[in-house]
Amino acid sequence: MAKHEIVIDHKKYTMPKIGADDYMDYLDASEIINGSTKTGYNREAIQLMCEWIPRLYGNQFTVEELKNPETGLAVDEIITEFMMIDIDIAEKIQKKMDKIQENFTIVK
Repeated sequence: MAKHEIVIDHKKYTMPKIGADDYMDYLDASEIINGSTKTGYNREAIQLMCEWIPRLYGNQFTVEELKNPETGLAVDEIITEFMMIDIDIAEKIQKKMDKIQENFTIVK
């Protein structure tokens, strides 16, 4: 599976391994963000996304670089990137489960 990447200011960044503590903190932020989607994302939700994306990329770029209108991401790209984090983790888990399943054989 390809590593998760993002391009900011014409530079490609690869997401490093996410530790359990960072992921649990991310889940807290995600709950706040997803709780605001009843009427669309509010300012707090977008700000949390902008803070968490650089953090999950190991602070290889700043919030300001992420939000830069010329070289950063547009708001739709920020929202999509934040949502893709969970999808990426789920795909990695599925790949590992598929590999485990391949190692099992049914003996009759």
